[in-house]
Amino acid sequence: MLTGLPDWVLARLYRLLPVAMANALSLGLLAEAEAERLIGNMLLPRYDLDGPACSLQVEMVARLGLFLVHQLVSGQGRGLAITFALSVLLLPLLRGVLPMAVYFPIFLAGALIADMPRPLRLGAIPWLGLAALLLGGLLGCGGAGRAVESLGAVLVVAAVAHRQLAWLLHPALLALGRISYPFYLLHSLGLALAAPLAMPAGTAGQVWPSPSCPLRSPSPSPGCCMSRWRRR
Repeated sequence: MLTGLPDWVLARLYRLLPVAMANALSLGLLAEAEAERLIGNMLLPRYDLDGPACSLQVEMVARLGLFLVHQLVSGQGRGLAITFALSVLLLPLLRGVLPMAVYFPIFLAGALIADMPRPLRLGAIPWLGLAALLLGGLLGCGGAGRAVESLGAVLVVAAVAHRQLAWLLHPALLALGRISYPFYLLHSLGLALAAPLAMPAGTAGQVWPSPSCPLRSPSPSPGCCMSRWRRR
């Protein structure tokens, strides 16, 4: 059952760790992070240098759970569907105890794309998916917004997985796709570097909070460090 687990783990580590390490090193330099904090962010147990890097941690944990479920049900769509339903029903119980659990149904839904009925993958489905993604963004980061966003993502991926959409093959969109995820991970670094430039004259001593380190956090954010450097 677990004969493919070592290869799977290595493949995930090769995909995720180089990105996490490069990201943590650059932000760690700005934040003057101590060794323990820096190594924790590089190896993914922590993401307090860069909040968006939590998506890497979520992917590692959720994909491991997906691998185990897939092996348990022998890859059968019915078993995956039952697991998906159970994961949704258990969300209210697990949300406070295990916050990452809220993302697991999304991974299971992705695994079910191959078993979706053909009508759900054609016609206006990709447009409905895009509309749901936009609506989810407008609803915010609460449960409703995340649920609508997730539904939209599954619909778009399902449409693209089973049909070549010519407009998605435009060179500009392909280029955007290649840089979108690295840009997402590094946008906190950009905000930190831009913080001193965005501060009005005479307010250089104020702290510019970055999304990677909210004000409630006892650790300095890259933005805080840039502010301190400017005071020097």
